Amino acid sequence: MARDKDKEKWFKFYCDFFDDPKIKILDALANGPFYSDTATDADMVYYVYLRLMCMAAAELDPEGNISIFKDQSFSIDDFSYLIYRPVYETNQCLELLQQYGLIKIENNFVHIEDWETSQYFAKLEEKRAKDRERKQKQREKEKENGQQKEEIRVPGMREGESPAQMVKRIKEKG
Repeated sequence: MARDKDKEKWFKFYCDFFDDPKIKILDALANGPFYSDTATDADMVYYVYLRLMCMAAAELDPEGNISIFKDQSFSIDDFSYLIYRPVYETNQCLELLQQYGLIKIENNFVHIEDWETSQYFAKLEEKRAKDRERKQKQREKEKENGQQKEEIRVPGMREGESPAQMVKRIKEKG
């Protein structure tokens, strides 16, 4: 997929992710003393969650809403296909993520909980607006300075003559 420079291709992922009580519970359920053969592996749960986060960042939805195809509802079958995982495993992971409050699935759309507070998309947009304003002021100042330089006259320079033309005229005169 070609990179679209107008879209962000990153998201914040905090170092204390694994210290979150919800994540610790998922770890304990999947890999802890209560682990069973039918339980979903924690690594798979993390993988699905990270894929969802990547999709939310690509959608540029400041609220963390995800749809697989633009303006269409989320399909677990389609999502499973996109991440190359079996539907039953993907479904188990989504159920666990929803059960522990990391995602919400409503009306066939997935919402990553607390996305808007952890990603600061509003602040990013504010920063971009300030950067645009600053750059515009800089361009105006450069343009103004360029016009002022043109208006500087050296003694002996004729009207409409550039400094280089003046030097050439003086050398010829000799």
